[in-house]
Amino acid sequence: MYSRFFLISCFLFFISIGQISADSVSINKTVLNDTDLMIAFESRKPWLVNRKIVSSQTSTPKYLNNLINSESPYLLSHSLQPVDWIEWQPDFETDFQSGGRLVFISIGYSTCHWCHVMAEESFANTDIADILNQSYISIKVDREQWPLVDERFKSALELLKGEAGWPLNVILTPDGKIVWIDSYLNKDKFTKVIQGLAKRWEKQPKVISSLANRVDAIVNPDPLPTSNPETNPLSKSDWRKLLPEQHQSVYQALLNEERLSEPRFFREIWQLGLLDEYLRTGNKAYLEAVENQLSEILLSPVFDAIDGGFHRYTVDSKWQTPHFEKMLYTQANMISLLARAYGITGKQHYRIAMEQTIDWVEQWLQNDSGYSSAVSALSEGIEGKYYHFREYQSDSGIVNRVGFKALTGVINETQSGNNQNVLVSLDSLDSDWRKLPSYQELTKYRKQKVKPEIDEKVIVSWNSRYAIALLDAFEVTDKAEYLDNSSHLLELLWQSAILDEKLYRIVFLRRASIPAQLEDYALFAKAQFRLAFYQPWQGESISSGIETRAFGDGSAVTRGNWLLEQMMSNFDDSDGKDLYATLSRLNIDGEQTSVYTSVYRALSLGSLYSQNPAYKQISSQLSKSHSPLLSELFKNYSFVGSVADGLVPARLSNTLFARGHGRITAQYSGGFLQTSIEKHFNSGIIQIVFTMENGWHVNANPVSKNRLIPTRVKLGRGVSDSQTDTDIRYPEPIIRKLGFSDDKLALYEGRFEIFLEGGITQEGEQQEKLKSIDIRVQACSDQLCLLPETIKLNL
Repeated sequence: MYSRFFLISCFLFFISIGQISADSVSINKTVLNDTDLMIAFESRKPWLVNRKIVSSQTSTPKYLNNLINSESPYLLSHSLQPVDWIEWQPDFETDFQSGGRLVFISIGYSTCHWCHVMAEESFANTDIADILNQSYISIKVDREQWPLVDERFKSALELLKGEAGWPLNVILTPDGKIVWIDSYLNKDKFTKVIQGLAKRWEKQPKVISSLANRVDAIVNPDPLPTSNPETNPLSKSDWRKLLPEQHQSVYQALLNEERLSEPRFFREIWQLGLLDEYLRTGNKAYLEAVENQLSEILLSPVFDAIDGGFHRYTVDSKWQTPHFEKMLYTQANMISLLARAYGITGKQHYRIAMEQTIDWVEQWLQNDSGYSSAVSALSEGIEGKYYHFREYQSDSGIVNRVGFKALTGVINETQSGNNQNVLVSLDSLDSDWRKLPSYQELTKYRKQKVKPEIDEKVIVSWNSRYAIALLDAFEVTDKAEYLDNSSHLLELLWQSAILDEKLYRIVFLRRASIPAQLEDYALFAKAQFRLAFYQPWQGESISSGIETRAFGDGSAVTRGNWLLEQMMSNFDDSDGKDLYATLSRLNIDGEQTSVYTSVYRALSLGSLYSQNPAYKQISSQLSKSHSPLLSELFKNYSFVGSVADGLVPARLSNTLFARGHGRITAQYSGGFLQTSIEKHFNSGIIQIVFTMENGWHVNANPVSKNRLIPTRVKLGRGVSDSQTDTDIRYPEPIIRKLGFSDDKLALYEGRFEIFLEGGITQEGEQQEKLKSIDIRVQACSDQLCLLPETIKLNL
């Protein structure tokens, strides 16, 4: 096996041999006049003018390539370059049809700073364009449109060089094997690479092919025998032994990150997993670690306390220097994390930051088809300029920053005297910063600035994450607008991203494109099933469900089931083996949960809501088949958390039971628990609402026969039963005969409520005195009875 250092040496050798002079290239500088491209240009012109890519006076662009037909702002920004770009097509997986030429692939995204730098330096350069146009087939890829393509080449670059970044540039042989791969290069270095390899391919193609074969052996090694899921399946007992160590490893990793001198991400997946493990075990170290991390984030400039929302990451480990783009998926992940933290602790600063982030998404990213994918870091061509303030304003002296602290800015801009650019962040989390006079002044000052550009494409999976985050926010606030917005978003996606019974990944300027990926199907389905919790049962009147706007024409369960069926139809098996073979290469978390986890969670929910046994079978197989290597489990902590939740669910105020035929929601009378906690400290009345699907019931309390198991509620507060003063009030039962019994039975069915009094005695004691509600039920239909269940809700 050749080492990556040997291969890098080969790269340097090949590109140093022979230079192609500009004189030897047949240069074509004529303006493209293809009728179809010009028609496309005219249709895109308003967008291009709005983005200041062309002038409104431009009738015929100097250069025009096939990217003018694309459905991506990033690709459109390259459509007027002299390179003869084409965009990625699914057919390229098997044949590039390059006519024997090398293939050059450049992968980037709209908010990538160095992608734009390389575009200006190299891809707008006619000499470089001439080399690429003569010797290569040039393919431009928006990584957000084709995540699996991006993942494949990113993994290869990480394997060969130890790290990866964007733009990600690759040169392949005509049969698709990597010859050279790297990230940003300046114009001179990039010219050397493409000239040298083109010359070598022309003179000695077998040598290049031999190198490509050696690279391929490293990038795509033969799988180890132990990777066969059938040889070493993981049982529930195996998982129970593995889980504690995994949680502890992630806990330690979270604590250690500040000590590393490298870019720092939020690690929402880690934090959510640790919060859930705290709910399961009561290990306060996990809660404290998350709270410390969240406090650091909210008190730093990576959280935009003026407009709301979170920047993607910081380039340092102290949260002081943001990378200023804002991604929709970042907001979705942080909303879910803040909702969880607020639901557990009741601390208001989590709720305020969550609400402010939702407000930012609604104001900045909402469009006709859903929510835009990202906001650029650049404003007026300068990274981060929009987020910086002048230390002094010429008309009113020093900026009022009471309640905020200032950090020296990171942008390079001409400054006068001591009037420095500064970033501001919160000085304290003790009060609602939105009510400070300084907040109003800073907001007014910010509004005078030129906003960064928005990538308007709607990505189905990212929008689905946001819909789920809105439901997480609704669960802990009872704000109906969050449920409304989630429902409305899913309806928009259903109407705009599905054409001719086929789901697409991207909607841009109201046009759907790019076949849906696994993550799109899975997250869209998961969002539908999550929404279904709040929809009436089939045949139940809407008045008995949540009072909100219409849920659309279709049942969320029906839609979720259709999405999973469509996902599975892309594979040729009924037992999930082909699906597993694909997912086994997609089982690493990044900033978002792995595709493996997303599919597993969707199938698990699908098995509850749709009662399709195939979903349970396949999700069980995914659980058993996941790699038992500890290093692999650590990299896919989202899946570890999912398995842990399957063994011991971590729930706040609502859950399913009876295999999806029943729902439970705990709330304070007059409002959901977390919103009404301030109003009901003295009354301490907890309302537990049960709703059951038609034809299902549970036994009443007391039961009509001693052999039956009554529905029982117990308030768990970490103290002995003799110390509680809780009074439990059960409803009057329904008395009826069922088909399997001649006796009259006392039952609860449909919608019924159980009340607990004395749950909270005084302010500040809710966490010490009220930890959980334990619910014991046995659900039955007219035909069968399920096993008894013990359900724990954490309040």
